[in-house]
Amino acid sequence: MGQSCSADKIFPKDYYGDSMSRVIRVVIVGDVGSGKTSFFNRFVSDSFRESYLPTDGVYHAIIREYIRDEYHDVHLYDLPCFAPTEARIANYKNTNGAIIMVDASDSESLQSTLAWKHDIQSMTQRNAAYSCGINNANLTPRTYQHSAESKIPPVLLVATKMDLLEDDYIPEYIDFIKAIAESQGFIGCAFVSAKLNDQSVHRATRSFLTQVANKRSKELIRYIMQSYENETNSLSHETILPVVGVEDVDHLFAAASQQISLCNELNSQLQLSLENFKTSAIDNDLIINRQSIELSDIIQALLSAVGGQGRLVIIPDGEFFQLVVRGGTLEPVPPISTELESHQPTVQNIIDQFHEEVAAACKDCLSHCPVIRTMLNDIDAELQRKSRYLRHVIRRSSYEIIDANRREVCQSSQMAQNCLEIINDLTITAKCFLVVFE
Repeated sequence: MGQSCSADKIFPKDYYGDSMSRVIRVVIVGDVGSGKTSFFNRFVSDSFRESYLPTDGVYHAIIREYIRDEYHDVHLYDLPCFAPTEARIANYKNTNGAIIMVDASDSESLQSTLAWKHDIQSMTQRNAAYSCGINNANLTPRTYQHSAESKIPPVLLVATKMDLLEDDYIPEYIDFIKAIAESQGFIGCAFVSAKLNDQSVHRATRSFLTQVANKRSKELIRYIMQSYENETNSLSHETILPVVGVEDVDHLFAAASQQISLCNELNSQLQLSLENFKTSAIDNDLIINRQSIELSDIIQALLSAVGGQGRLVIIPDGEFFQLVVRGGTLEPVPPISTELESHQPTVQNIIDQFHEEVAAACKDCLSHCPVIRTMLNDIDAELQRKSRYLRHVIRRSSYEIIDANRREVCQSSQMAQNCLEIINDLTITAKCFLVVFE
């Protein structure tokens, strides 16, 4: 199933695999002799060792598990009982779930359970605070990504060594542990024996991993919605994609609709600004050849119109650039048609139009399009995963709507990419003809 690694004092470097959404980190904690390492070895290598050796470091293994219709790289950590605060903070970093072990054969083992749970919560909250540069761990960051509350992982209470209990006592003990788990905020509880090799360890762990994956899926949806609201809370958009009556899927459609609407708006703004810029150059006789006019033609025409009156150059402006004339005073563009002579704009007027329309549209696209692409790709990946199990439980017409909506999502993601490519081509063209002043 997996491979046990040598003990370390802290976690190894973060491993992301194909995607963060397909990596799960789970820590195993508990008192000395509670059965942590036996649980770890049974799940990782399906082995059991009779002799007891206390955990003196961090044992780490990566196991690939098939969860929720896709493969996940599960990072499992067997943590030592005693470690300084700095090491414990490092041990709990990026944890998606925690398992607390209780020795079913030792009545005193249960007493430290809540202390372990509190330790997990406090250390993960500190990690959340540190991750956004907050020294006071009591402060809760505003954003979802760094929210201390959202960083608290689900915790499973596991009673080990069930094979050592008397058969008559087992039902009573199970009810007792279930009551504790429910009253103290555990995500659930499990009862296992690493020694018997009865698959109880594997069933408990895989059930918990599914719960962790479910939680992360809900967080992804919430993150998508909140990220968009933070970016565009001043904009209003209509719902574009039709719904199918499945709550999780419809939430994704709503988020995608907002992104698609914004993408359409940005694309229209960019295309309109470019057309207006070309039209202005044509109407004011800056361009003689009006067939298949390109932006490079306008830039060359501007460069020629400046002539000896100055030097047309590029000055970087954030992620885009400005067109600036260095030296001299620009005069009106010599007209080709005398009928337009009375209202000829100066070259500076055309350059100003470039800044007010084209540059403004390009900056908006550069600011929003990368975010739109990322979010739409994330939404499509989540829709693809959900559609696998919905295929057999919803009507064919609803499934066809999901497919159609996914195509719309992909098309809008490509539209955002096209906008970025247009801007990149424009930048390259300008730099080919003009000098860049830093």
